Amino acid sequence: MTVPPKRSPRSRIRRRRSHHRLSAIEVAVCQKCKEPIQPHRACANCGEYKGRKVLRVEAAVEKALRKKSKKHDHEHDHGHEHATENKTESKAPSA
Repeated sequence: MTVPPKRSPRSRIRRRRSHHRLSAIEVAVCQKCKEPIQPHRACANCGEYKGRKVLRVEAAVEKALRKKSKKHDHEHDHGHEHATENKTESKAPSA
């Protein structure tokens, strides 16, 4: 049979949990556009890292706009109907 665990003193629990704190996020400044960025990461505003262009920011913006404007307000021609299109036709209660 195993031995039941002893109750941990409050000081030991608190000493152990002293390392569980959150650390502040470090912020650097982009050399080109002066926007705040995280260190060792490419700038999301201009796409540069250490003076080199590494991200195509314009393409990402266009893609986000296309994705945002894409809506399903067109007719479907794939053979089945959706529940929202069929709400007026309901089954009659069987007697």
